[in-house]
Amino acid sequence: MAIPGLTNDKIADIKPTVDGLADAILDDIGDAVDRFLEPNKIIKAKRQNGYVLATRGATKANFDAYGDSMLAAFELGHGSGWTVAHQEAWGKCIGNLMDMYRLGVEDFQKEERDKKQAAIEEAKAAADKIKDAIKAAEKEAAEAQKAVEAAEKKRQEEDAKRNKEREEKAKKLASAEAKKSDEELMEERQAKEARMQMVRANQSARMKREA
Repeated sequence: MAIPGLTNDKIADIKPTVDGLADAILDDIGDAVDRFLEPNKIIKAKRQNGYVLATRGATKANFDAYGDSMLAAFELGHGSGWTVAHQEAWGKCIGNLMDMYRLGVEDFQKEERDKKQAAIEEAKAAADKIKDAIKAAEKEAAEAQKAVEAAEKKRQEEDAKRNKEREEKAKKLASAEAKKSDEELMEERQAKEARMQMVRANQSARMKREA
């Protein structure tokens, strides 16, 4: 569709600049006019165009600025032939097209939000895994420490048991040795007493002979 008095140079002067937006409007405005009463037939394609523009940095505010500037360019292009009816008709067409673009921007923004949320969830899941790994390591370390303490306790108990057994054995040996010594002393005393008796007997016999 030809737009009287409108050129790409004029569109290029519209600010802020979004790569491809001016060309998209020029390409799509004809469809917006032709399907003014049947927007559902073009909304999917224009919405996709809005998504593509959003990937290039376009925002809803950009569409407002471009729409207003585009309408002003149309007015300049028509010159004195521009009327209130033109303002309303072109304003609605451009407004409808910008609204379709905005839907694409919303799709892009939602997709970006979902990606960020997914990244957050992934990072959170990774952090949870790290926390779980730390907890598992701490639990393992605690169990290992308990095992060490239990082994040390068992060793101490076994050492105490062996020491007690050695002490009891030593006491039995000492008691046996003491008992043996007592018996030996008794035997020595008995032997000494026997010798004394023999000496006394010999002395008595000798005294008898001498008498």
